[in-house]
Amino acid sequence: MHRTDGSADAVEQRVDWFWSAATWSGDPQVMESAKCAGIAWYDLASLPDPVSPYERIVLDAWRDGSLPATLSYGFDT
Repeated sequence: MHRTDGSADAVEQRVDWFWSAATWSGDPQVMESAKCAGIAWYDLASLPDPVSPYERIVLDAWRDGSLPATLSYGFDT
């Protein structure tokens, strides 16, 4: 996903990568507690609030089977 906050500030022009895994072993752990309040598994149909708007677009499209290879967020079209 190529995203922006709508400003001309180059620091706010970002690219986010989203990955999925078919299998997982072990338990997820918070490794930077100053940056993260917690971690848990959630069903895509019942995600907690808040979810960042741009992440919500990706997760909803993935859940619905309509996720394109690339997305953009925050740009005027």
